[in-house]
Amino acid sequence: MNRSSRAGLFLAAGAAGLAVLSMLPTGEELRPRLQPSWEGVTRLAARPAVLLASLLAAIGQFANRTTTLEFTPILTGRLGGSDVTQSILVSVNLLILMIGGLCATPLIRRPVPGYRPRGQLSRPRPLRCRGCSQANF
Repeated sequence: MNRSSRAGLFLAAGAAGLAVLSMLPTGEELRPRLQPSWEGVTRLAARPAVLLASLLAAIGQFANRTTTLEFTPILTGRLGGSDVTQSILVSVNLLILMIGGLCATPLIRRPVPGYRPRGQLSRPRPLRCRGCSQANF
């Protein structure tokens, strides 16, 4: 193993270790165990919100993997880029996706009235439209 591949290995291992350490202080709310059933799973999977989110996630995953792992390296190679250039482009793309996911997480709102994500201490204020007294959920 040459020196640059060892450095990449240690960098990846360090990033994984930091990810584990950052998750240690987060608490987990223990809930009573329920017996899973096929009826409950199919009822959950048949919800329109779940179907739409799954479809959009599948399309996004396909588009990301196609461009990142297939199109970009081939185009870079045809334009004269080395293997190192190709790996840098793929790594930067994955880094941007990770940062985008981390930045999008705080922007997510409650999808259902009364739903509270784990670890949420206080109930967020409902959104109100201008000129009306009803809350928009």
